[in-house]
Amino acid sequence: MKLIDRFTIRSALTLATLATLGAGCGDEAAESFSYDFSTDSCTTGSHTFTSKTAYCDGLLSDKLNNGCAYTLRRASYSGNCGGDFDAAWARINRSESTESDTD
Repeated sequence: MKLIDRFTIRSALTLATLATLGAGCGDEAAESFSYDFSTDSCTTGSHTFTSKTAYCDGLLSDKLNNGCAYTLRRASYSGNCGGDFDAAWARINRSESTESDTD
């Protein structure tokens, strides 16, 4: 391989690396996750989170969601968070119930 070919390849790789690193910089808005579910009888209210983990935890919380839209929250959790909604829901709401018993 000629010297010019090595230089061109190395420069192209460096530019590609810099472009990839620069893609996360600048004025881009931070990623957010949100939902606002309503049924005929209630609403969760609008909730926005800065991480997917917080979003998924929010979907599980009856306290946060006014005990509303269980089926819609379950579907969103299944589609976006994975895992077993029912088991996670029981764990979260059991701990929320324990916390309010001590208030």
